[in-house]
Amino acid sequence: MHSGVTLRAVEPADNARLIELIRGNAMQGSVALSADWSPDALPFARLQAERTRMMVAQSQGNLVGLIQIGESTAWWRGSPIRLAHAGDLRIDPSARGGKTVRALLDQARDLMEQDPDAI
Repeated sequence: MHSGVTLRAVEPADNARLIELIRGNAMQGSVALSADWSPDALPFARLQAERTRMMVAQSQGNLVGLIQIGESTAWWRGSPIRLAHAGDLRIDPSARGGKTVRALLDQARDLMEQDPDAI
């Protein structure tokens, strides 16, 4: 745990806030990319990997961050391999510049390295 930031697995009750977080935090670049996961965020997340786990960050009781950890089968030199990846990193503007992003990235790394079955 990082000071002031609590991490936990996403819960169905988080749905409305997840939709807001995804919708309100477009990925910036030469073209801004946004998504709309309504009316139910959880099935959309499951489309991105064979196995998936979403973690949220809370600060002072508010959901302020999200990361998805996924596992898929990829092919390397003609053989299937397990590929773990993190994505859908979203941080509420109110929590940027603090410890939220580091907490989520550390959690994703730890789950992928230490307990791949936790994905």
